[in-house]
Amino acid sequence: MKKLCYFLVCCLFFISCAENEICEPSSDEWSVIQASEVILSDIWLGDDCTYAVGGSIGIETSEISGTVLKNVNGAWEVEKNEWDSRVVLTTLQGNSCDEIYAIGYVHEAGTYSGILMKKNGNKWTMHNYGREFSSLQIIEDDVYLAATDGGVFRLDGNSLERLHSINIKITDLWGTDANNLFISGFFQNRSSLMHFDGSDWTDLLVSSRIKEMYINLFLPVAENEIYAAGEDGKLVKYDGERWSILTSGLPPIYDIAVSSAKEIYLATGRYPNLGAIYKYVPNTRELIMEFSLSSPVTGIWSDESRGIYACTGSGKIIHKSRM
Repeated sequence: MKKLCYFLVCCLFFISCAENEICEPSSDEWSVIQASEVILSDIWLGDDCTYAVGGSIGIETSEISGTVLKNVNGAWEVEKNEWDSRVVLTTLQGNSCDEIYAIGYVHEAGTYSGILMKKNGNKWTMHNYGREFSSLQIIEDDVYLAATDGGVFRLDGNSLERLHSINIKITDLWGTDANNLFISGFFQNRSSLMHFDGSDWTDLLVSSRIKEMYINLFLPVAENEIYAAGEDGKLVKYDGERWSILTSGLPPIYDIAVSSAKEIYLATGRYPNLGAIYKYVPNTRELIMEFSLSSPVTGIWSDESRGIYACTGSGKIIHKSRM
């Protein structure tokens, strides 16, 4: 959900260097590689693997659409890009390198239908549940899905178990177990960030001026340390009692990652040719532009041993080995 609008708008504006060519980075700490010919939307690092997904719908039906990429010895290879339908993948999560999930949508006859892709071993399968998914999380080895219609589901085999129905359009989901869930979303142009404690849902934005901003993603670091962001370029923090605005005036924020040093990395961009990775340091309240390029940064992932990985709307993968 947080990336869908961007992909629909900019799929016709694609500028890149040659595939798997190293592009000139703006900082010697970062490297950039042209990994794909399609828009990339999300990236995920497992213990021994790195994957990225994306896709774009062009005017011609023969144009490349959904793609799953895997990093093999430093080079990005297509693991899956042949489908029975025109597929775009937006979000990626894995339980292991042999159990990976992605959500997205199928474009057929002018309509869009949400899907879940599942990798089991070496095989990818597509499941269409007739609803649009906005978020995917793996919690205690279970797959949780949030839908834009306000439904929160848990995957049971190939079936969906509805856990909750909330009267908001959900944009993101996170949790530690079934009795500690968070969702963000909006209803009638007002944002919500809600917490489920095992009994009831509580809106953490009640009586907060943050309610007026459009929150489409968030990242809890601890129960009393939740970061949230959205398309209006603000980064905000919840300390367990109140919200505060940490920074504003950035381009739309598409993704957040936190390093082992609790530095907050922001993937930002604006259609069609502006992108940057920012680092926010909570201890000093310092905001640093780490890297900039001419394409929105759409997904970002932090790993203590392997560094920061990010993907872009022009099919590039950005990597910083030192955090």
